Amino acid sequence: MEQSALTHLTSAVPHPGPCDPAADGHPTAPQSVRGETDADPIELALERVKTLGHGRGARVDLVRDRRTNRLIAEKLFGHGRGLSSFLTTMLYWLAYQAPFAYRTTANAVWAAYYRRKAIRLLTEYWFGVPCIADALYIRWDAAAGAFVLGTEYVAGRPPRVSRTGPYLLQRWLRIKSLPPRPV
Repeated sequence: MEQSALTHLTSAVPHPGPCDPAADGHPTAPQSVRGETDADPIELALERVKTLGHGRGARVDLVRDRRTNRLIAEKLFGHGRGLSSFLTTMLYWLAYQAPFAYRTTANAVWAAYYRRKAIRLLTEYWFGVPCIADALYIRWDAAAGAFVLGTEYVAGRPPRVSRTGPYLLQRWLRIKSLPPRPV
């Protein structure tokens, strides 16, 4: 992405994005924002519906584009929560002496955008149906000071994470005096 396009993304946003942590769980009024795609810039009227989840490096919000009435999952980079988010931030600072790249570097977000598009095409070729939600746009959220990746919203459930067994570390280290695994 050229520097002029980055300046366009970071300075031409007329209103802050729909990311208002104080309104978590409550819809917000539609706000006009500008997004970038691989084809052309697009205008969106986004209304925040709710927060879908938090991770180490991002928060995912469900938003509705009022112009098309389409649900979109927006990944706001650099806004995770908890100790794991703090550790991720510290790891980046120690390893790269730089902030979390997806939050402030347009090229990193464009790489995530195209990686998602490529994997979607590959899974469609391999399995006959796309198994990855399509990347729709990226945009700069001035209120959060971070980039946002907009993707298709796919209704479903979060992954089920099994509870780790009490002897997991001992099994990895191959310690012999362990009770048998439950069947």
